[in-house]
Amino acid sequence: MKKIFCLLGLTLLLPSMSASALPEDSFSPEQRQEIRTIIKDYLIKNPEILLDVSQALQQKQQQEQL
Repeated sequence: MKKIFCLLGLTLLLPSMSASALPEDSFSPEQRQEIRTIIKDYLIKNPEILLDVSQALQQKQQQEQL
């Protein structure tokens, strides 16, 4: 259940992270939308990536607690 919430959180954060990670004028609004679409489609076709990200985050958090 914890993994589901973590994956949901990553999915919800993805659009805001991709928009704020680049300078405002790097891409046009149309290009930004296309990038989001490509990322979303890729993640839908390869959902195991989200599991890998979740596991990496858990390992990082465990290391930080030491």
